[in-house]
Amino acid sequence: MFRIGFSGEILHLSFDLMVAVILYALLRPVDRSIALLAAFMRFACDLILAVASMSHFAALKLLHGGAALDSFSSGQLHSLALWVMNLHGDAYAISLVFFGFACLALGHLLFYSDFLPKALGVLLALAGVCYLFTSFAQFLDPAFAQRLFPVFFIPCFVGELAFALWMLVKGVKVEKWRERALAQD
Repeated sequence: MFRIGFSGEILHLSFDLMVAVILYALLRPVDRSIALLAAFMRFACDLILAVASMSHFAALKLLHGGAALDSFSSGQLHSLALWVMNLHGDAYAISLVFFGFACLALGHLLFYSDFLPKALGVLLALAGVCYLFTSFAQFLDPAFAQRLFPVFFIPCFVGELAFALWMLVKGVKVEKWRERALAQD
């Protein structure tokens, strides 16, 4: 199960890199620099999570490491495995700082595009602020962050879901996008 979870996380990161490239290509006509910034922030988020994913294997190695770990008691190895997994959670909070900035940039791009609704831009920017706030709360006061998370999760969920559903169901106003893309070239 642990290895399946790791594999799922790596698949998620791989697909998210593709999404970053697609969003860059889609939103480049609005503002190339900000679209590039959004893509790089998303890449940074994914890179941090990819490195953090090694904690999954570190925990497995601690629990099934063989003779190299014989000098540690079973309790010590379990404690170390849990500690390594907690590092994954901390790295996830760090990655969400970059994702928050990516959402802010995407929100800006959507708001100033004339081929997607401004409301989606506002929702994604709000999601970005929430990601940033909860991540820094996690760094500064983890207990406070746990109380905030349920409240701040709602705007993140709504913003990302609204954008995903809009793109799946409605998509962009193709003629407006083409006009913008041609004007950029």
